[in-house]
Amino acid sequence: MKSKEKNIRILVSSDPDYKDLIAEIEFEGEFFCLVSQDKGIDALEIQIAPRKDGTPWNISEADLFLMLDMAKKRLWELRKVGM
Repeated sequence: MKSKEKNIRILVSSDPDYKDLIAEIEFEGEFFCLVSQDKGIDALEIQIAPRKDGTPWNISEADLFLMLDMAKKRLWELRKVGM
């Protein structure tokens, strides 16, 4: 799932280190974070990655919540398909 207006990309996959699906979020072409739903869809865990160049992320609150909401919705959609 890709949002052109904000340059956000959500990649959902399975990983042997997690019992449920995970979502990887790319922001402006760079990996931003991994979202895990292992503790439930309403208890997401987020691992924020450092930037490649070492500078801190500077993301608006609106963009941050948009990315997390997009990831949560996509994980929920795919979870319902697998049930």
